[in-house]
Amino acid sequence: MKCKCIVICGVLLISLFSLTSAGQACRFFFNHSRIETTIGTSGTIAVRVLMDHNDCSLEGHVEGMQFSWENVQVTAASPWKEVGKDLYERSFSVTLSEVGTGHFKIFKDCTREGYEEESIPIVVHPGGDIWQSARNGNYPYVNYSDPLVVSGEFQLNEQALLIGDHVIELPKTLDTLEKGAHEVTVFYVEADDAKQAILIVGPNYYYRF
Repeated sequence: MKCKCIVICGVLLISLFSLTSAGQACRFFFNHSRIETTIGTSGTIAVRVLMDHNDCSLEGHVEGMQFSWENVQVTAASPWKEVGKDLYERSFSVTLSEVGTGHFKIFKDCTREGYEEESIPIVVHPGGDIWQSARNGNYPYVNYSDPLVVSGEFQLNEQALLIGDHVIELPKTLDTLEKGAHEVTVFYVEADDAKQAILIVGPNYYYRF
């Protein structure tokens, strides 16, 4: 099945929701049936949940709705909102962050109906204009007008990235960075007397902050 999306300048534009699960107490809809494009591409994954229980409500089950993903970085998420009768939606801003095959999944374990899940496959290819531009030292976004950049082999020191005499703080530990010694390109800003990473680009990964 082909991906129901259009890729324009690295942004996924979706026009239709596809039903991915039928015959369940809670039915899950995604605005993608599949995502396949190059690393660094950003867009939105939206999920809708149709509550088929007569006495079911999102308010009573929202804590049971969970998500997991692989090869994708979630940079923002909206709260649940009601978009129709017993129909609720939540959207995620995502960036394809690691080359390979991954997924985006919703799942729940309901005391009434048991465990249910649905997922969409995600295939991330190497290369692409956004990744290449960043590897060349050009910051591809407008949220920072003139960030600093450094490239080179690195070492990890807890939640800091060491490149030459630069110590750049990371907002979280990134296990992917520990897989080998290779060159990375890091964009960062200086704040509170520290260097803080806003984008890390490696041979097979791409992380935004």
